[in-house]
Amino acid sequence: MEITIDKMDDNKLLKRKECFFTVSFEAATPPRGAVKKELCSKLGVDEELAVLDYIRQGFGQSSVKCYAKVYDSKEGMGVELDYKFQRGKPKAEKEAAKAQKKAAKEAAKREKKNKTNVK
Repeated sequence: MEITIDKMDDNKLLKRKECFFTVSFEAATPPRGAVKKELCSKLGVDEELAVLDYIRQGFGQSSVKCYAKVYDSKEGMGVELDYKFQRGKPKAEKEAAKAQKKAAKEAAKREKKNKTNVK
């Protein structure tokens, strides 16, 4: 797998770098996790600060066009949608994150209900 960076923009307002790149490969299309890991090692950034937005491939091509966002800090990542963080993770991790989010929602709902019953 070989990565070629086509365009790198610096978005100062959102404190991130926007990277358009091409990935060339020999066999099957590489998984999202492998592409993200390879890009982060090429750019020299932490994997937790990168979000792989899309991978687009034409029919029968041995290369894909990709778009990723690399943030300066975790605080800046609040503008990203939750589902983008779950992409490319193993199913067990996805289920655990989903259960944790559901439990937090239910706890907030119970707390709200208890506040209304107290009055």
